[in-house]
Amino acid sequence: MVRNYSDFHNTDYKSKLLRNGEMVFDKTLKTSLEAFDVLINDSTCEIVVQSTSKYNERRILFKQDEVHWGDLVEFDNEKWIVFERPFFNQIHSKSKMKLCNSEMVFEEWVKEIIGYDPLGNPIPGEEELKIIPFPCSVESISNLNTRSLGGSEINIPEGDMVVEIPYTNHELIEIGNDFRMFDDSYRISGIDKSSTDGQSGILILVVSRTQNKT
Repeated sequence: MVRNYSDFHNTDYKSKLLRNGEMVFDKTLKTSLEAFDVLINDSTCEIVVQSTSKYNERRILFKQDEVHWGDLVEFDNEKWIVFERPFFNQIHSKSKMKLCNSEMVFEEWVKEIIGYDPLGNPIPGEEELKIIPFPCSVESISNLNTRSLGGSEINIPEGDMVVEIPYTNHELIEIGNDFRMFDDSYRISGIDKSSTDGQSGILILVVSRTQNKT
């Protein structure tokens, strides 16, 4: 049999390498012991989860655009926040996620809409207390006092903390609003958007402990 080598010198080796890499990664997502089905913002996704030198952080690998900066990941029965902007290496994307070790819990009184009048105006019912949680990552005081926030060095007073949450424009995330965390009362005293890009990324909140209600 005579082989045809006419296309030998026209082979696009980079494209072939990328295709092979994509096939290998697809197989990894199906067979690796580090591959998991997780929930990302309530949607199922296949990712690779790898350990890091920090107990509360994991390196993740995934297909391009399936995970975004600031997404919440449900993995190992816990919530994690994607705090590192994903990087695509032409075969797969990679990033890091951090354990959400608490929740910011807000209480809001809202009136239920029970109907509408002939002019189309809403008819409010009785007020009810609504609990609104925001999963978050909180670092230790010892780390916060030497951390650079938004490009400038900060000192966190005793009892204050820095909290990281996925980007949101929710009306409750405003300076001066109160919430509960770690069985204590806190107030938002600062909001840093330097780790955001448009509608994605991480909001960094400086929060101050307040007097517990009695």
